[in-house]
Amino acid sequence: MKSSDTDTPDSTVLHIIPEPSTASGSLRRSMHLREAKFREISAIFRTCSSIHLDETKSHKEQDPDRVKAYREEAVNLCPLLNRYQEAWPAIHYIRRYLPKRPSRHRHVEHRRFSAVSPEPQSVPPISASQGSHTKRAAVNVQTRSQKTTAPTPSIAATSSTDLPDNHLAAVPRAGKPSVKKPSSCMTAPYSLVAVLARRLEALPFERFLELLNPNIRDLHDVLVRSGISNVTQFCTIMDLPSSERELLLKHDIGLRVFDYHRVRSAMETLGMRLMGGGF
Repeated sequence: MKSSDTDTPDSTVLHIIPEPSTASGSLRRSMHLREAKFREISAIFRTCSSIHLDETKSHKEQDPDRVKAYREEAVNLCPLLNRYQEAWPAIHYIRRYLPKRPSRHRHVEHRRFSAVSPEPQSVPPISASQGSHTKRAAVNVQTRSQKTTAPTPSIAATSSTDLPDNHLAAVPRAGKPSVKKPSSCMTAPYSLVAVLARRLEALPFERFLELLNPNIRDLHDVLVRSGISNVTQFCTIMDLPSSERELLLKHDIGLRVFDYHRVRSAMETLGMRLMGGGF
């Protein structure tokens, strides 16, 4: 078996894998990993970098202490990195990725939200007297996501409980539907994200969270208690402006900082799949 086709570093290597002399070429191949495993580790790098690093700066402009904290966090979450000299894949990843990430994400956000042209709307401030976190989170998802545009094209929902990697990429880019706010439940606005929600609405919510990158299945109970209990409601959050989404996840639902960044990273990755931007 070729080393590039293994899920762990080549078993014939008896010592710590040294850092390559250059950072050119495929990082995945340099790490001797399969595509699926590399995606999993890349998701950890993304999450840790969003917590510890300033993503508007290049690798060379980062605070060395922050870079150290980022690498230690990555190793803690992925012990496999101990097989590499000084966890060099974590550093090689941000050397390649950080200079490109802010502009890429702005492009994705622009494309995603320019597909929908909502009327400007005011969002009432959140007060401590509005009730429990569960009710407040559900109400705010409805309020923040209210949009009105054209009628919906008919899209068949899948009944499968399995979602291969290429399933999300197959969501059509055409069709930018919109929904009127229902009286008793949340629903996603008509957009590319809404198309995803319609196609996956039959997928069990816990299974859906497991298939995201990174896997956030462990947050299933927290989200359900906060009123986010199915794929459609989760996708409604994705379609919010970033400031509203952050307020909802951090304040209304009460996610810890690390868990918030995991959810944000999963949503960004899912959004890039929809836009065909890859990982």
